[in-house]
Amino acid sequence: VTTGILAAQKWLAVSISIDGKYQTAIEELGDIYISSDHGSTWSVTTNIGQEISNSVAISTTGQYQTASNGKNIYVSSNYGATWTNVFSYGQADFFVAISLNGQYQTLISAGDAMYRSTDYGLTWTAFSDDTNDLYHSILGFPTGGVTVSYDGRYQTIVSENIYYSSNYGVTWNTTTDINTYDQRDWD
Repeated sequence: VTTGILAAQKWLAVSISIDGKYQTAIEELGDIYISSDHGSTWSVTTNIGQEISNSVAISTTGQYQTASNGKNIYVSSNYGATWTNVFSYGQADFFVAISLNGQYQTLISAGDAMYRSTDYGLTWTAFSDDTNDLYHSILGFPTGGVTVSYDGRYQTIVSENIYYSSNYGVTWNTTTDINTYDQRDWD
């Protein structure tokens, strides 16, 4: 639908509402494109800066959206029409997941920390339990991944190992033995 309209883009991420009406895509230069007509037409709403780690995730209805460029977290509560920078945390590759209603969000900043939000991305708390293997795994590994259940209660992170939480990301357990896998650069 954008052939001939847009120059060649280096698209990095796309996310879609459950009914497909709302779609958001981001490219390397930092432009966030949104569609509210099932992907038929697209418009640029904001630019969050050029980074190869630009990413975006949206809630099931599309109302709540979170984007990051590896240095800052941006949120939208109006289907991607406007964006607010709510948190700055350094520079690293990151991975973000969002519950279906948008309330619970978890972000991994590889080489830095894991952050979570319980208020639709408005405020963020760093996971600071340095006695937990997850803390050191995220700090030391350059790759990872994160996913959350529809209600945010269950969450899984892959970094050095596989970790899970059954209480909205408050506490984390390791599910794999550190010596089980030779290559643990999860993505």
